[in-house]
Amino acid sequence: MILLIERVKDYFLEVLSWFKNPELIRPLSEEYTEVPESSDNTPKAEKFPKTLSDLLDNIEATFGTYKLKLSPNSWLSRDECIGFRKLGAHVPQRTLIPASTILAVDKKPSMFLVSSGAGHDENGSMKYLFGIKHKKLPWHVKKVDGTPYAFGMAHKYDKELFWIHGWIVITPDNKVVLCEELRYDPIRLPNGYGYMRKKMDIPELAAGLKEGEFAKDLVVKMSFTAAFNWWVGRAERWSVAVLLNGERLTFSVPKEDTKKYFANRDKSVKTATGKAKKIVHYVQEHDRAINGKSVKVKEHIRGLSVFDWNGYKCVVTAPEFQNATTIVFDIAPTLEGVDVKQFPKGYIGMSKVGHLLAQREDADALKRHTA
Repeated sequence: MILLIERVKDYFLEVLSWFKNPELIRPLSEEYTEVPESSDNTPKAEKFPKTLSDLLDNIEATFGTYKLKLSPNSWLSRDECIGFRKLGAHVPQRTLIPASTILAVDKKPSMFLVSSGAGHDENGSMKYLFGIKHKKLPWHVKKVDGTPYAFGMAHKYDKELFWIHGWIVITPDNKVVLCEELRYDPIRLPNGYGYMRKKMDIPELAAGLKEGEFAKDLVVKMSFTAAFNWWVGRAERWSVAVLLNGERLTFSVPKEDTKKYFANRDKSVKTATGKAKKIVHYVQEHDRAINGKSVKVKEHIRGLSVFDWNGYKCVVTAPEFQNATTIVFDIAPTLEGVDVKQFPKGYIGMSKVGHLLAQREDADALKRHTA
């Protein structure tokens, strides 16, 4: 536990250092800028595949790297963690950069799970940022009007993921507030005895930060904002979903990078009829002879968008076909204080919500493919 708290503190301090250089914080009106590749020794599977061909060449290792395993000591329930496992991690092509203003949307997503892109694999390294929408704040959290989220991180620890979180509220005027929680501080008396003093304070998620140039809650709020903004903007990007045995992993590719990401034309698969067809790839502008005339063909993407590869189902979706169910579905997926085995009649747990949301997004792509 001490190691994990130290890792959380290290992550926040690293993010805090970015704020000393405001030019690194992305304005909402701009796209992400390319982040130069580092010269570290990050394992290959930890990096975003540069092309679809790279992803397919290393599909087993990549899928295994992002596979979710639950630590029994996590602050989330088993049902909530299973819900995220069914939803699957979404992987940004570039490292998330903290944003200072949250996007105003009519429907706030019920849940999100975003890879941190940290590229580290040692004990305590942060793997994911997550959010779960709730109908109300729990009893031990200071009340704030607005839409509450359980927001936190999943850290690797002894080959498992340890999930921790605090509580954030998006207020009616679109501000982000990190809520204070009831905490117990040990007080030791001169006679050797002691007691626990109750007080409302910032959550343990941020308590390890030192007072300094920025408020303790700033990095937590801006990390939430970055993940939230990226999630609701997914409909504007290409997605490559990889599915196996009810689990999925989705890579997100900005429009401006499609030419590079789908550049390779060397991959083909056999269809049900036994005919080999090329998978989705980029075709640059060229001239084609039709009826004795030269016709200019504009650049475009063509090829199979749904195919099987070494036992994995791959679903490639263009922005104009993004159903984005997980973006617009805004019903809180969990009931505070209700045991997963005792859901009221007519309710389902978050594990089923995550499964249904992922299934709906993939179903639309599969339907287009078979139509």
